[in-house]
Amino acid sequence: MINTDKPIENKEEDRLGRREFVKRISKAIYEFDSTDNFAIALQGKWGCGKTSILNMISNEIAANSDTTIIVKFNPWNFTDCNQLISQFFMNLSTELKKQSDNKAVKKGNKNEIGTEIGRVIDKYSYALEYAKYIPVVGKYLEIIPQLASSVGEAIKEDAEEKSNDIIYQKNELIEKLKASKSRIVIIIDDIDRLPDEQIKLIFQLVSSVANFPNITYLLSYDKNIVVKALNDVQGENGEEYLEKIIQLPFDVPDVKSSKLQGLLNDKIKENISLPEGELESTYWHDVLYKCILPYINSARNINRFVNALSFSYPPVKNEVCFADMAVICSFQLFAHPIYEWIKNNKFTLVGGYDGRGIPQNDIEERRNEVIESFKNIYSGNIDDIISALSVVFPSFNNKVSHNSNFITTLALRKSKRIASDERFDVYLSLDLEDVKISDAEFKMSINEMNEPQLREYLSSLKYQNLLSDYKNELRLYSKEIDEDRIELLLSAFMFSSGRIISDNQLTDYNDKFIDIYFLMELLKIISDENSRFFIIKSIISKSDFLSFQKLLHLAHIIELNYGRIAATEYQHQEKLITEEHLKELESVIVDRIKEFAKITNIFDWQEYYRALLLWEVINKESYKEYISEQVKSKTIVIILASLAIGEWSNSNNVDEYELHSMSYCNYLDFVDNETVLQYIDDERKKEEFWKLEERIIKKAIAFFIIKKEHNSSLINAKIVNEKYEEWALA
Repeated sequence: MINTDKPIENKEEDRLGRREFVKRISKAIYEFDSTDNFAIALQGKWGCGKTSILNMISNEIAANSDTTIIVKFNPWNFTDCNQLISQFFMNLSTELKKQSDNKAVKKGNKNEIGTEIGRVIDKYSYALEYAKYIPVVGKYLEIIPQLASSVGEAIKEDAEEKSNDIIYQKNELIEKLKASKSRIVIIIDDIDRLPDEQIKLIFQLVSSVANFPNITYLLSYDKNIVVKALNDVQGENGEEYLEKIIQLPFDVPDVKSSKLQGLLNDKIKENISLPEGELESTYWHDVLYKCILPYINSARNINRFVNALSFSYPPVKNEVCFADMAVICSFQLFAHPIYEWIKNNKFTLVGGYDGRGIPQNDIEERRNEVIESFKNIYSGNIDDIISALSVVFPSFNNKVSHNSNFITTLALRKSKRIASDERFDVYLSLDLEDVKISDAEFKMSINEMNEPQLREYLSSLKYQNLLSDYKNELRLYSKEIDEDRIELLLSAFMFSSGRIISDNQLTDYNDKFIDIYFLMELLKIISDENSRFFIIKSIISKSDFLSFQKLLHLAHIIELNYGRIAATEYQHQEKLITEEHLKELESVIVDRIKEFAKITNIFDWQEYYRALLLWEVINKESYKEYISEQVKSKTIVIILASLAIGEWSNSNNVDEYELHSMSYCNYLDFVDNETVLQYIDDERKKEEFWKLEERIIKKAIAFFIIKKEHNSSLINAKIVNEKYEEWALA
């Protein structure tokens, strides 16, 4: 529903608290006990509700006074000065007769105002036709022939010479009005909409042409516009001239912010279907007070704002945050240059807290840069704009404010905030094509799709390179997924074929799109431990070779869970399976390692270290038996020894290497240090050595230098890199 600017008619419709103001003005008018001409002004900016107040005054007077006649004159309906004056008198005469007759009927007697004063007004207007020139604001009014046509034939036939005498007719009208027991209130609204010449003419009418007794003029206008139009009239400035005409000026009272807020909330509820509790949220409260109310100072602004929001929000309501859409509508209407700036500065604004420290040293400098930038495009209060943007865009806030906002990117994404990279464009284009994965589709996939539908849907996402985005959505909504759907989601999302609950082999684990930590989050949703164990055991026992290696990470964490490898924080976390089930799972793990080790040398695996570690922890005897055979190869010895070297990295670059004392996969269980050093020195001269991974080669070099040439267990990576270059060229 579109909210128009149609003014209200009576005080019962008043939602801005202006009833008492209306009562005071109305009472001043209908209790005025002099026959003098009187002019009252209602002054206020466009859109502040002047017409609504006039309507309420009119009804209030009508309800409290039988002797007051209301006449409304709309000057902006007429195109020139001649037409305006003629229509003023026609309108006055017609309204007096009509309203007087109505009052006479109510009283049951004849009313002289309709028959006498109306007739005299007709004569006065008829006389105006014969005045070639009437002084009007420093100029002269041309003959007004249309006035004659408004005068009855009887008046024309009976006209005497003095009928053409303006002064005579005006005096006669004055006497009739003085003798009347009624007071006429002439309301002239929207004076500020007129051209300057017609504004001047209205005030000429009030001050001289129609300054009759027992008449109160109630004039409505924007004072600044009128004063400007009246400048230089009769050699005075506009304000002084206006003060001579208006005896009682009233400024439209400011509306209390609480009233505007209440009206705004009511209008939103009346026009927009919202999520439950939306207008009671803390975030909406912040948005309302910092991003919307500073620009809302009238009912007209509220109507404009709600209209814009009613258009923008419903088509995309499932993909956006209502409060943020309200902010964008507010900027679009009331601070358009800032709206354009937002459109062009996406990557300055999107994003949330990423867990790193927020630098505070340069905040003032960055804030000043923003202020200078905004000064070039916006004339309003820039501090208010920065405050508003800081509420909506946490990343922006953290750059320009000492009050850091720690909302994460994932939280922004789940809330569908404009500060989320995935949602930003939707707010500005209102195009759902900008939504990578729609909320409706995603929720259908986790709640309703069967296996073929889910696999087809995930296949389409993979084709569009959106599987990572889907994983992010799963992470956000993991606590809202029904545990009965977990196995299906894991089967479809993790493996290209096979279902965990079936006997099929599970192939091609999608570790690019779902990591082990997230797998654990999903498994924790399942409340029954037996069901969790069944899934874990099944995916490990039925996975193909590559998938099995990647799932060794899950087995590693489960072992850490029980403190089986090292004392870590995992010991204090929720355990996925019982200790009895762990023993059963360990048997499966070792059997599978042995199975694959018969086909492919374990040292050729991607995850050879984790496989060796788990094998040794679970079954040391069979592990040693296997390694004893492997160390007959000098290359295997070098690889095994390299496991003793740790790397200290910064920004993905190794800074230092360190020789650790080994607890597991210890090369010293199979070969001594001198043998390892001799093997490295021998093999570095052979082509097979340089076919190893560069990382293993450098760790072998670090081992060699530390054991043979260095006094410390720690060595700078620069030394290792130099030795690497030297050996490679040898």
